[in-house]
Amino acid sequence: MRVAYRLGIDLGTSTTVAVLAGPAATRPLLFDASPLLSSAVFAGAAPELLTGLDAERAAIARPAGLEANPKRRIDDGTVWLGEREYLVADVLAAVLHRVHSEARRVAGAPIDEVVLTHPAAWGRTRLGLLADAAARADLPEPGLVPEPVAAAAYFATVRDLPPGRCVVVYDLGAGTFDVSVVRRGAEGFEVAAADGLADLGGLDLDAAVVAHARGLTSGATAAWGRLDWPQDTDDQQARRSLWTGARAAKEQLTRHATAELHLPLVGTDVHLTREEFEAAARPMLDRTVALTVKVLRDAEMTPELIGGVFLVGGSSRIPLAATLLHRALRIAPTIVDQPELVVAEGSLLAPVSTAASAPPTEPTPVVAPAPVSPPAPAPVSPPAPAPVSPPVVAAPVSPAAPVSPAAPASPAPAVSPAPAAPPAPATPPAGGPTSGGAAGPRRGRLMVAAVVVVAVVVAGISAVRWLTRGPIVAELKGHSGAVRAVAFSPDGRRLATAGADGKVRLWSVSGHDADGAPIDAGTPLAAVAFSPDGKLVAAAGQDAKIHVWDATTRAEHAPAVQPARSFAVAALAFDKDGKTLAVGGEGGVAVVYDLATGRQTAELDVLSGGAVRALAFDPADADQLVMGGDQPAIARYSTANGGAAEPVETLTQHSGAIRAVAVNADGEAASGGSDGSVLLWPDQAGIAASRLTGHKGAVNAVAFDRTGARVASAGDDATIRIWNASSLAPDGQPFDQAHSPIDALAYSPAEAGLLASGSRDGVVRLWKVG
Repeated sequence: MRVAYRLGIDLGTSTTVAVLAGPAATRPLLFDASPLLSSAVFAGAAPELLTGLDAERAAIARPAGLEANPKRRIDDGTVWLGEREYLVADVLAAVLHRVHSEARRVAGAPIDEVVLTHPAAWGRTRLGLLADAAARADLPEPGLVPEPVAAAAYFATVRDLPPGRCVVVYDLGAGTFDVSVVRRGAEGFEVAAADGLADLGGLDLDAAVVAHARGLTSGATAAWGRLDWPQDTDDQQARRSLWTGARAAKEQLTRHATAELHLPLVGTDVHLTREEFEAAARPMLDRTVALTVKVLRDAEMTPELIGGVFLVGGSSRIPLAATLLHRALRIAPTIVDQPELVVAEGSLLAPVSTAASAPPTEPTPVVAPAPVSPPAPAPVSPPAPAPVSPPVVAAPVSPAAPVSPAAPASPAPAVSPAPAAPPAPATPPAGGPTSGGAAGPRRGRLMVAAVVVVAVVVAGISAVRWLTRGPIVAELKGHSGAVRAVAFSPDGRRLATAGADGKVRLWSVSGHDADGAPIDAGTPLAAVAFSPDGKLVAAAGQDAKIHVWDATTRAEHAPAVQPARSFAVAALAFDKDGKTLAVGGEGGVAVVYDLATGRQTAELDVLSGGAVRALAFDPADADQLVMGGDQPAIARYSTANGGAAEPVETLTQHSGAIRAVAVNADGEAASGGSDGSVLLWPDQAGIAASRLTGHKGAVNAVAFDRTGARVASAGDDATIRIWNASSLAPDGQPFDQAHSPIDALAYSPAEAGLLASGSRDGVVRLWKVG
């Protein structure tokens, strides 16, 4: 008996994705070694319409023959390509035919069932044209699924979504933004509310990158004139290269703190930071969040009805999008490794309908809220760049864990994008009108050359290999035993380390060498910390004595801390004012001292019968300590009233002892445990943590970077892993060059991506991690 094959297709504005379900698995189809097929269509002298990278290559010499975004022409009836007029149904059919041919080639058999996705707002007329295009592509009669319903069906495989609960689908694609509320009923999913922004998508974020570059090179007016208004093939290729590079820089900034952009014709490179990009993108992302809130309010949705917020579309990878959503909704968004594939995969999980069962007319769109910032000139109409994709994907995408709240990046000087240049002129075809219509001012967008895409992909692969080798800046050697603790000074110029040899060593971060002689504490040490002003350094360990020294003179601080009880110390921390020092250790006790008197002010009976292994003050609440230890629980304690404080909150999602905790500026916590997991805890009581997995042993150290947007973790498996605290995705490959279990981590508060680690081989390593 022949096995049936099912094909799910998400025909997108800029890219098309298809997944094939067969006897073994459901997997994405590959086009030019990528799961993302450019939706571009080109008409030349030959009767056959070209698609994908073939269309982009052909358009280099004849840009008037290209339609970069045929889905936008759905209402136009016909479209001019080169010197001929084509039915929109035929243009869409060219893309679908390409997908159909590849599906049959991979399956080695006919396709039995086809499902097409579509925007939730499309009615019978548009859906009828989509079904007509499928027939022209020789596809079986398709089932139809709204895009947010497909996304919700996929979400239900990632997170539990009981009947009656809703999922908010935040879809930020290349050309548009759509937000939908999808309710799960007893027999399937239904769209409860939907709206969108037709003038905002990933291409507009690319335009923000170009505008920033223009502002940095405002004197090169002649070169920018050629880039804005190309008059020959060389200018057109330079324009394509510029916009391809802008998209690549935008995508790099979702993974790293900086990116470089080459400006052809201008003849220079510009340096772009994530803070600058986020400042430019913030007004647009604010609009998407404002519309999301409006849709929820208009639909009278309460937080109790929302089962999750799901981010789909390639541009939803931008960490700031998840951060702003979490702040506005107080619900941690969920994103998977490749959000572009979600709708296509979900189409095969959702119930289908037909064009005949759709509403007869298109619903009246809801006017979106006005932009947060004053209106700017229309953005440059960029060429719609070809997708930059990972190497060949041979298996379905594995969904990531639910997103945890991300801390906002530290503020940087605001970058006001320079006014964008006017759109590039469309080349009018002979004997007919230009390709305008539904595409509006974006009609001039042209697709990038395949050679540029290959270069970007190769560069991306090289970057991953570089990360795999491990970006060690320096190895600092001097300890004769395991390094148990590391801490940067507040200005990032010095590093303090402590270990089993009983020594505290200070290092020059820039010079990678010792800053003076080591301080001998006379006992194995487990903790070290700088005071917030950098004037004091404290350490403690097995002899229960709390050592505090002047960080410059190495003299003992007076008055000395006077422990009221004796226990081996495993962790210590200064409060944000530097007036209080908290220590924790054996016996499940944490003690708080006033450094002005050296006397105890509070005793917290945290974990009776165990030890406090980690603690940190909450920067967002100066009176709260976050602690963990031998019991599988994290506790927040208030020290405001002194004495024997009671816990504010106890969190119990770990299945083993807590080895490490860290808290960012927003009060969001990270913890590492003997169960090998890292948990990210929201700053709101009653909300479950998000779990990050991948370590092959106990996690002994966690640290937030200076923005709170990334978390580093390390442990017994001798690897360091970097996580995006917004998307929960790994940021690059794990670093395994320590070759020894790691017990301590600290991020520099001054230099982006500079990380220090302490290992049991006695070596302190400095890493540059993006």
